[in-house]
Amino acid sequence: MRYRVLAPKPVEFVNVSLKGNATLGASTTQDGKFRVDNVPVGDYVLRVSSVGYTPVTQSITVHSDQGTFVEIRLLNYLGYLSGCGKQ
Repeated sequence: MRYRVLAPKPVEFVNVSLKGNATLGASTTQDGKFRVDNVPVGDYVLRVSSVGYTPVTQSITVHSDQGTFVEIRLLNYLGYLSGCGKQ
């Protein structure tokens, strides 16, 4: 899985994990990107959280023959809508 987190610019240190699997996850880099490798095929709930933003969950499906890309919308604690951009 590959993503780039934007809010509205890249956000560093965003925590990303798969609910129910403590070993699969990542934190975004300075340019707002992260990658989670070796995710088995299946359905998951993606959890995205960062200081200053309301945590987000979204259902995703990982396929064996392609990368998985997801778009997430983050809402900061002040109520402004921010985005996670598709790569």
